[in-house]
Amino acid sequence: MDVVPDKMRVYKSCCHPVAAMILVMYVDNNGIRHNCEELVHEFEKAVKQDGRINLQREGELDWFLSVRYTYDKVTGAIGCNQEAYIDRLLVKYGMTNANACKLPMNPGSDLDSLPTPDVPDKSVVHAYAALIGELLFIAINTVPQLSYSMSSLTRYMSKATPAHLAYAKKVLRYLIGVKGRQLTWCGNRMSLPHVLGEILAFVDSSWADDKNNRRSSMAYYLFLNNATFSWRATLSQIIALSPAEAELMALASCCCEIVWARKLAIELGFPQLKPTDVYEDNTGCIALANNMHLRGCSEHIALRVCFIQKLIQDGILNVKQCPTAVQTADIGTKALPRVPVENFTDQLLGHNHVGDK
Repeated sequence: MDVVPDKMRVYKSCCHPVAAMILVMYVDNNGIRHNCEELVHEFEKAVKQDGRINLQREGELDWFLSVRYTYDKVTGAIGCNQEAYIDRLLVKYGMTNANACKLPMNPGSDLDSLPTPDVPDKSVVHAYAALIGELLFIAINTVPQLSYSMSSLTRYMSKATPAHLAYAKKVLRYLIGVKGRQLTWCGNRMSLPHVLGEILAFVDSSWADDKNNRRSSMAYYLFLNNATFSWRATLSQIIALSPAEAELMALASCCCEIVWARKLAIELGFPQLKPTDVYEDNTGCIALANNMHLRGCSEHIALRVCFIQKLIQDGILNVKQCPTAVQTADIGTKALPRVPVENFTDQLLGHNHVGDK
């Protein structure tokens, strides 16, 4: 992003081509993110003149709901992490001197094979549920690479055993090694396929991998300015009859999030003027989405296909093929080895580019 010379600025404190102020409200925790001090003064003056709200500024927005934020007013980079929150968890669980793990969950981990008693130990279940809730708070805020691990662990909230608790504590040990890393959005560090101010997405699925009911794990990650800002890993609601169907269900779920994100971007003053690129690695899914080529065996998913097809026709969506090796969403569908976990984590956190070059 270009820096505007002093003599050409509309607002003296804003060195960017666009001056912006965004108000964040969550119950009684409110904050303002801005790149222009004059806009904040104008807002405070308007609220004071209105007289219905007693507004007091308490300092910079460095902390919000246990998340620490950093902001570079020159590059525009925004970063966040929960290192302090993780440190408190380590103290709480007596793990301050524990060794860090390189992976949150080892490849081939089979939680379904762990024996569960007919009557679970209430103390273990309570401890497990408490730790999982705290880990979820981290995973949904600042550590997107935990999506698959947490999706798997949350399936045992009411029947956890000491073995399940050990898996959860392994995730906490993984956080020891990554707690200082920041999720960073920066328009000055753009690389293909990222485009400044444009949303893009990666979506993937692992067909019928849940041994109990044969549902499929699916995940999507939405990116903006080089890093992910919205992500989810979960099980499909219905059983897919083929890998293409599983991928299509994941794509439909991702499309719902894209529609919401594009509307939010309009509200924030950054409308998406082009179709949102969605990277998918299954050619059958892409064919169904683009051509609406339904046969008898795929008619039961016709509504999802029609929904995706309508978004494509309306210029909301553009489904693109990407190789499995660079499918970032793969990290949300299975436990991967160390090298791909590290590579995909860099991409999610905005420390590397993703997709094709």
